Amino acid sequence: MIRILYILFILSNSVLLFSQSKELEIEFIPMFNGEKLKLDFDYKNAESTVNIETLRFYISNIRLSSKKEKFKENNSYHLLDLERPETMLLKIKTTKEKYKLLTFSLGIDSLTNVSGAMGGDLDPTKGMYWTWQSGYINFKLEGTDSRCKSRQNRFQYHLGGYAAEFSALQEIELSIKDKEKIIVEIAIDKFLEAANPEYLSEIMSPGIKAVELSKELKKVITLKK
Repeated sequence: MIRILYILFILSNSVLLFSQSKELEIEFIPMFNGEKLKLDFDYKNAESTVNIETLRFYISNIRLSSKKEKFKENNSYHLLDLERPETMLLKIKTTKEKYKLLTFSLGIDSLTNVSGAMGGDLDPTKGMYWTWQSGYINFKLEGTDSRCKSRQNRFQYHLGGYAAEFSALQEIELSIKDKEKIIVEIAIDKFLEAANPEYLSEIMSPGIKAVELSKELKKVITLKK
């Protein structure tokens, strides 16, 4: 009898928890010239022709808050890869609270970096890990730009770094409305304008330039209007 009552207690609490939860979708949409970014497509304007071949980045430490409640996703590490469109949509189990603020990190925090390479989306085979000294690549953008003076007009921006002055991690805060789906846009064309591939076509390690460009990247991440 006691065992049956215990099982009923567990089931009732599970049903209660389920009834108090909802699934929140957060979709990240890279943009170029006001449209959804397409890989391996030539974007032409008066000054240059740009082709994006690779776009990958980490979203971590997802948090939601309202006046009454705060929510934090457990084991919050997501590798988004435009070559795999399904990774651009995150599904988060939350309570039914009407949250007003979405906060997340663009990149991987220092504690995780010093813990060494891990599994899942943090697995080094994903191509987003340098070494134990340099840690994870927060953001990777590769392609060609006819303005580049590099070989075959190529640019490569691998932004990361977690140690002291070279920490490239960026905290993003977005005011949200009570919706079941949030759309976050990333203006890659504006980021490239700030990067200026004509004069800086490559960043492949932590440093001041990686930090500066990470800050520019933060500026072009906005909530869809």
